[in-house]
Formats: sequence, structure tokens, C-alpha cells
Amino acid sequence: ALHDVIAWNHVWDAVNQRPYTALSRFWNKKKFGGFGVWLNDILYNSWMWGFFDVERALENLDAVFVHQTDAGNFPCLVTGNDAWLDRTQPPIAAFVVWSLYEKTGRKDILERYAAGLLRNLDWWWSKRQLGDTGLLCFGTSLDAGDGLYKGTKLAAKDESTMDNSPLHDTVPFDEVSGLLLAADVGVNSMAALDGELLERIFNELGELDTAQQLRERTVTHKQRIAEWLWDESRGIFANRMISGEFVSTLAPTSFFPMAAGIGSMGQAQRMIHGYLNNSSKFGGEFGLPSVTRDDPAYNDNVYWRGRIWAPLNFWVWQGLKRQGFVKESEQLAEQSWELFEKNWKQRLCGENFNAETGEVLDQPDTDGFYSWGALLAAMKALEN
Repeated sequence: ALHDVIAWNHVWDAVNQRPYTALSRFWNKKKFGGFGVWLNDILYNSWMWGFFDVERALENLDAVFVHQTDAGNFPCLVTGNDAWLDRTQPPIAAFVVWSLYEKTGRKDILERYAAGLLRNLDWWWSKRQLGDTGLLCFGTSLDAGDGLYKGTKLAAKDESTMDNSPLHDTVPFDEVSGLLLAADVGVNSMAALDGELLERIFNELGELDTAQQLRERTVTHKQRIAEWLWDESRGIFANRMISGEFVSTLAPTSFFPMAAGIGSMGQAQRMIHGYLNNSSKFGGEFGLPSVTRDDPAYNDNVYWRGRIWAPLNFWVWQGLKRQGFVKESEQLAEQSWELFEKNWKQRLCGENFNAETGEVLDQPDTDGFYSWGALLAAMKALEN
């Protein structure tokens, strides 16, 4: 099933004369004007190709890296119609590159992408620091490109991938800096993991000074996440506005620090018992909803307001595995597979899913054969 999804969506980009794996074959011409490189979608596709065909995995990485800006960031979106150079998406490319290296032992893969990976992470630290918090936020760079929505709060929300999430509803947007004025626990965790894996990459390449600099920055970053984004009163990591006020909405991104090795065992246990397994929060037959089930936005059932998204399950599962919660990681992988299998019987692989019924096509704002939906199957495959 995993292979069927990504193989069907692997297409020829006639505009740029290169193969890559589209988000959905149905979007390529009508919606995107011939091709569409939505950053993290293509990176997940690359990671999934690592199960079957490393060269196709590298084709997808190349489709991302070829569009890297002079400023250093990977663009959020490049299509035949538009280019969102002013924003990016959470940094996960080092995870993909390191995974392919672990599978193949090919050091040339590290050599091919290391410099670009470092430029992208450095861009985050130069363009997206939230005041003097030592943490990162989302934004839209006012000096980059002329993409649709540039300079607006929507553009900054796009950078999160979770564009209509209630996580952003109450967060102020600074029109002068182009920043959303909250430290996002998801992107900070991903950037910390990116830094950790980049350190490994540069160590493997023998560039020890660069590796040491990365280690120092990453250690400091992880400490700041642990100190500033843990909400002791609620017993969970949460987004926090520059004012110091925690954002009330919670998403599965609250578990992402576990994927970066952040937080104590006691904190992880509080989150699992209080939220992951709590049927009024993220627990339930179908999971994980993109907000807690008791959040007012949950009942909207539109995109990131309540629906289930495979990448959220994927990173929570990664964190559970890293922190040694074997039972819980197996349970989430099984739950994710059952959601996938329920729809695969009709040959559907959802962009997102109804958190009450597990359906894909119950509302129009979803695609029925979307590549990253196969992450749900990949989790089960790796557990086996």
C-alpha cells in the first residue's frame, strides 16, 4: 500500500524536466500549473521512498534543494504559478538525509546535502528568532519574493504547515517584522532535532569545528525549550507568546519535544496519561486529532481544526519510540494503521481524516489519494 501511493504520485515535472513525487497527482496541472513542490510534503515522500528506491528518494530531495533561496531557506511552496520564497516550513530535511544515510551507508548523500541543510537551519536562527527568548517562531520575510499572501498573518501561519490551526488564532502578528509573536513548540522541537542530526552529519564528514558549533547551539536550544515551553500548571509543552502567556489551544505538536529528546521521563508520563490517552484530549478510537477534543475548534472538522493528519501522528510516534514508551508507540502505530486500512479498502489515502469517524471524503477540503497519508502505513511497517 505504501509503495502504491508514492509510486502513483511519482510524476515527471515537464516544466523543470525532472521526476519527483507529487503531493497528489490530481493537483499537479489544474492547481499548481504543471508542478508543485510543497516543502515538507516532498521531504516526507523522499523519506518514504527510502523503503524501496534510494534514487527516487534523492530525486525528491533534489526537487527541494534546487529551489533553495540565496538567503538560505527552502521555500514553503514553488509551483508553476507562484513561489513562496518569504516563508519555509519546519526543518525536517536533516532527518530525511540522515535516515537515507543510515539505510545505505552512502557518505556521498551527506556530502551532497550537508551545506544546504546548514544554510537552511542558519536561516531559521537569523530570520525567525522570537525577541530574546532564545526560541524560534513563524513568520514571513518582507524582503523576499512576491509570493501570494506575503507580509500577512496567513503567510506566517502557512510556515507552520498548520495554516488554519487554532494554535494561531490568539497570537499577535507583527506587521513590521513579519513574525507571529509566539514560540511554537513544534518548530522549536524540529529545529532542535535538525541541529542534532546536522551535528552527526558534519561529524561523519570530518568537519569537527562545524559539528561542535552545532552541538553547542542545539544544547542551548533544547535547554530553552525545556525551560520556557513547559507549562507546569497543565503538565504539557505548549506554545507561548512573547508576553509570557501560554497559548490555550493544544495540538499533537506538544509531544514533539520527545522526538528531539527534550523533557524528563516524568514530564513525558504526565503528557501521556493526561493527554495522549485521555479521551477528552487526544485519545479515542481514531487519532490523533489536530486539536484536543474539548477545544471549541475541534467541532469545526475543517483542515487543522480537528481533523487527523498523518505527519502529526508520525512525529508523536517518533517521540514515543525515542523515549522508550514501547507500548504507547506500538499502540499509536496500530491505531494509525487501522485508520489507514479502513480507507485503503476503498483505495483512499487521505490528506486528512475525520477524527470521529475516520472518513476521508466527508467534507470537501481534503484529497483522497495524498502521498503523506501513507506515513500511517509506514509507522506500522517499521513497528513490524
